[in-house]
Amino acid sequence: MNYRKKYEDYFNVNLPSDIVVHHIDANRENNSLDNLVAMPRELHSRYHSQKNELFSVLSHADDKYLDLEIIISGIALNNYYLEMMKSFINTYNECWEWLAYKLYLEGKYPVDVLKTYIQEDDYATQF
Repeated sequence: MNYRKKYEDYFNVNLPSDIVVHHIDANRENNSLDNLVAMPRELHSRYHSQKNELFSVLSHADDKYLDLEIIISGIALNNYYLEMMKSFINTYNECWEWLAYKLYLEGKYPVDVLKTYIQEDDYATQF
């Protein structure tokens, strides 16, 4: 069964086209409901883009220090990494809000904790 259909059937919703179903563990073969979360397409794209960029840059960080063609002060380079990480963390937190809402719908997340993260009306209007 298609994982999107599985998610829709479980929550008894028809997800609009601007909502995608994300595989939490990045394994597209793992279609367990515990591994799926719905989120806006734009957020999903931003998450993957920022994650890929961040890990790509960090995996080559030492190369940038050794490349004499690139003249960047250590402070500027560190600020670049910090801003990139900050953006990714903000995006990750947005993803977490969608997961928290899903867990709330399943009765796995206490409503009083959830309200500190999201406004339910914001999400109810998505479906």
